[in-house]
Amino acid sequence: MRKNTLGLDLATNVSGYTILNPNGVILEAGVIDTSKKENIIEKSEVFKQWLTDQGIKDYIKSVGIENALTKMSFGSSANTLLKLTQFNILCQYHCYNYFGFFPIGINVRSARRKYHGSPIKRGTDQKELMLQEVVKKDPNIKQFLYPMKKDPNRYSQKSYDIIDSYVIAWMTQNE
Repeated sequence: MRKNTLGLDLATNVSGYTILNPNGVILEAGVIDTSKKENIIEKSEVFKQWLTDQGIKDYIKSVGIENALTKMSFGSSANTLLKLTQFNILCQYHCYNYFGFFPIGINVRSARRKYHGSPIKRGTDQKELMLQEVVKKDPNIKQFLYPMKKDPNRYSQKSYDIIDSYVIAWMTQNE
């Protein structure tokens, strides 16, 4: 029975994912590592294989995928933006083929604002703010995060990818 939500924070090297039940409880979260593949097609095939290996086809009712280009910095090259957009489109296609429905595009900045409950002050580290808020609201997410080896009170970049995927899943459920 399809009832859960999959949130995806896609990137060309490491993508975060979170599965939430209908009550917003985290069932699973982690990362999909595509960094060992050179071209976008191979990277998308890793993503496709991940979907198949998860065996989640029959219990996901909706998929939220971060809209491409909604959080890129002005310093990103055109080539980087193109690769990210291509990867995003291929992953959306794989989701459509696997689940039989279209994923929902989510603007991660809008999702962060909605989760936060008010506008986020300019200059605030949004990823760090979201990590702190999600951990506070749902301490169980800590089991899926990657603490830094030298300072277990800080988290690696993979953890921020997971947090963004959580916020995307949350937003997908609350749209």
